[in-house]
Amino acid sequence: MTDQELFKQAFDGLRASADTYEEVLMKANGGYEPRHGITRRTFALALVGVLTCGGTAYAVSSGLFADAFGSKGHEDIPATALDDGKGDFVTAPAMQFVEASEEDVTRILGDAVQHVGLTCEAEGYLLTIDDLVVDGQGVGVATFTLTAPGGSGQFIGTYDDGYPDYGYLRYETDSSGKQLRSVTLRGANGEIYDHYEVVDLTQTTDDVLHGVMYFGALTGGDEGGLVFGLAGVSGQDGEADPDLWEAETDAFVPSAHVGSVELTDGQGHTAYVSPVSITYAAPFGEASGWPTDPDGTPVLDGAYAYEDQGLQDEEAGWVPCNTTIQLADGDPYVVEAEDVFNSYCSYYTSEGAMTLVFNRLVDPSQVTGVTADGPDGTTLEFVR
Repeated sequence: MTDQELFKQAFDGLRASADTYEEVLMKANGGYEPRHGITRRTFALALVGVLTCGGTAYAVSSGLFADAFGSKGHEDIPATALDDGKGDFVTAPAMQFVEASEEDVTRILGDAVQHVGLTCEAEGYLLTIDDLVVDGQGVGVATFTLTAPGGSGQFIGTYDDGYPDYGYLRYETDSSGKQLRSVTLRGANGEIYDHYEVVDLTQTTDDVLHGVMYFGALTGGDEGGLVFGLAGVSGQDGEADPDLWEAETDAFVPSAHVGSVELTDGQGHTAYVSPVSITYAAPFGEASGWPTDPDGTPVLDGAYAYEDQGLQDEEAGWVPCNTTIQLADGDPYVVEAEDVFNSYCSYYTSEGAMTLVFNRLVDPSQVTGVTADGPDGTTLEFVR
């Protein structure tokens, strides 16, 4: 994981003071992110008190939530060599999609899919969170709609014509006026989440954007609820004292979690595979957790960097990579490899576990094993 990714994780969900706003944007936008395929334009946000409401589980009765998986109208993307501007080339990884039918979604997710129906509105922008599913590791998928004064087109496309379009939401950064800069997610009790939003081209119109949010908890769980929101800036980008604005939904407390299967490699390593993610648990996490205050609270500030985790030290253990899931009913699912990244995001939790969020739906009952690069380049084989 790069310094830039860790920087984004540290700031997602926190308030950025006006004097640090420009620095946050500069660091978040400083170059390509080969692992994730696009540079996200994010900034820190406030944590405010909210009301709590409970979620209601229901069986999938239409094909709408099935559209949260698969291509969402985007074509498979080949690996692409990009000039890094320094005389070298970096590889933007390939991404392939696998569609999911309504029947597959109903069978695999069952009544773990929950209707949310919460909204928030600010400066002419309206966000509605429709449905979601969350697994036991705090990883989830949520569908949403977004309306904006300038229509949906401003959010579609890539930031660089030479860079692959993975479908992530794009935010205008060269306009004056009131501009949206982020769709946000945080835990009601202060938990921090990594999240990526992808446009669903099959449903989006000129007036209404349909999207899917893929998210995971970096700290804590979802017991207190999930709070979604909008955040933006008024005025021209680059101003010394920008006017930030935001809005948030009430908290949504998931009432159900989709199950996972547990796999081990016989050497003390454990992996959990759910329909939406794979999580590698301790022991490496015990040595690679985030810096903490004396009370154990993770220290999340701009100084937090890769080397602070100690992941480059031998005693930090191993960092899983080149993950492939073996499936009894089909070809293996290559989640990540040297030039492939079939995952919408990856992150470390504050406890040091590592999670990859899938870009497709996986049936845990069909998972027979997982392979990943382990310590000293050896291949670890996880089995049920």
